[in-house]
Amino acid sequence: MQYISGEARKPSIFVSSTCYDLKQIRQDIREFIEADLGYEAILSEYNSFPIDPDKDTINNCLRVVEQRADIMVLIVGSRYGYITDHGEKSITNLEYLRAKAKGIPIFVFIDQKVSNILPVWKKNKEMNFKFKVKHPKLMLLLLIIILLLCILAYSCI
Repeated sequence: MQYISGEARKPSIFVSSTCYDLKQIRQDIREFIEADLGYEAILSEYNSFPIDPDKDTINNCLRVVEQRADIMVLIVGSRYGYITDHGEKSITNLEYLRAKAKGIPIFVFIDQKVSNILPVWKKNKEMNFKFKVKHPKLMLLLLIIILLLCILAYSCI
């Protein structure tokens, strides 16, 4: 948590996923973070997303993860997303790697449709499927529970 003028600022939660296919889930998560928790939700499709006009989309997203994100919520749907020129990875994948390098808490939610192809990935022992959800509302409920636990951790510091 960062401090501004001796006072703690509210945590910022960066929501990372592909945008168009998960639009409703992203909107629901944003409403929960801002209205129910009173925290800052950082989502790239909203006007509140801080843009540096001298940087491209990818570098703006990575900069915001590095400078503003206290927590990352990663939602994995059925789309990989736009593959960038940065090592043939998607923007979402690069955001995840930046958050991991920064050492902030990352909460990953995987759509049930994606986890149904788990047998394909069993040969890759480095994969870690922590959450499997069957319904977007259940995914939102799990997110709420985890964020509340995170809030308790912040308030106990």
